[in-house]
Amino acid sequence: MTQEPPQHAPAAPDSPGTTAPSDPGTPRTAHRRTSPRPPATPDSAPDSAPDSAPDSVPAGRPRVGTGAQPLAHPDPGHHPEPPASQDTDYRRSLLRSRESRTRADRPGRFRLAGRDWTLLDDVFAPVYSPSTEVFLELLDFPPGGSVLEIGCGTGVIAVSAALAGCTRVVATDINPHAVRNAELNAARHGVAERVRCHTGDLFAPLAPEDRFDLVFWHSNFVLAPDGLERLDAHDLAYVDPGYRAHRDYLSQAPHRLRPGGTALLGFSSRGDAARLHDLATAVGVTVEQIAHRAVPERGTTVDYRLLRIDPAPPGPAPAP
Repeated sequence: MTQEPPQHAPAAPDSPGTTAPSDPGTPRTAHRRTSPRPPATPDSAPDSAPDSAPDSVPAGRPRVGTGAQPLAHPDPGHHPEPPASQDTDYRRSLLRSRESRTRADRPGRFRLAGRDWTLLDDVFAPVYSPSTEVFLELLDFPPGGSVLEIGCGTGVIAVSAALAGCTRVVATDINPHAVRNAELNAARHGVAERVRCHTGDLFAPLAPEDRFDLVFWHSNFVLAPDGLERLDAHDLAYVDPGYRAHRDYLSQAPHRLRPGGTALLGFSSRGDAARLHDLATAVGVTVEQIAHRAVPERGTTVDYRLLRIDPAPPGPAPAP
């Protein structure tokens, strides 16, 4: 297939972001919330002095009701362009990325799932999207087990897994600011000895033998054209050019599981489900929705979907 010529992302707004606090906070008692909380909003997030962050962000790629059902696949074949609706348009997502990192009211700390968290500059901010809290409520952590979170961002999922009783948690992110942010939040909540954070693309920082009971990625589910230029690590928390990261995750995640383990992908109606299904077929896996939640967001409704990835069953034996 012929690749499209490179395109340029929209220019970033001029207003500066805030810096962050150096104090990682004090440890908290581990507990797991059992009742849903409304997603955090910019108006409810407290303003405070921020923590220090690395000086620069390299360009690169990162960082993906209940009831199991097959992932919708309305239309076979390839889709060279992302859907054109306002909810799925990658240009809108890139604008949200630029606005999020430069807002004057961007806090250095925020509250989510009944706990306080540090937020560094140039890291995906859960205060401006309900997705992190929704996936946290949909996930079941294996008590006493091991968890790998890909694209950890602020570390909310990874730290919550440790607080829920997981004895080994590994978090990776291509954004070094996010890795530092996750480390600060692990220290804030007293689980730094059980949460290890590494900078790198998807599974690249892991040892070949590393295996886990649960592998999870809250993906950058908005599809952008392959070859899109001038994207940094913060932008790539929002969009995935050509779904290259999704293809790599689908093909590698099942191989990182211990016996009986589960590979999950956090996706949404703002992603291209048909393209994801095509990629799953191409790499030999199946994708099944095991839980979802529809959430009002910015004048529309977004359906957040928890998808399980399994090796595809073998095909029929050839006729004799």
